[in-house]
Amino acid sequence: PGQPPAFATWAAIKKWKAGLPSRVGLISPDITSGVERIAVSLVNDVDTERGPAYFTYSTTVKYSVAFNLTQPSAGCDCGNLCKPGNLNCHCIR
Repeated sequence: PGQPPAFATWAAIKKWKAGLPSRVGLISPDITSGVERIAVSLVNDVDTERGPAYFTYSTTVKYSVAFNLTQPSAGCDCGNLCKPGNLNCHCIR
């Protein structure tokens, strides 16, 4: 139950082999333009927006505004105290 019919799967594979996008909402098959070893796709299956007109992929995090840490950061040595949802853990902050 819930699986696509065999013909739909065959048709999707045929599109894939031909290099045609088979995923609904696929905007770009690789936003990295080959920078990453594995392609990173841009998909929007929510509405008709096509994404930004100009986009530069970066392999590093770039902050637009400087920020200050609430506590000095010397690594995470919280051990088992940092559990998901524990906002008191300095590693999460």
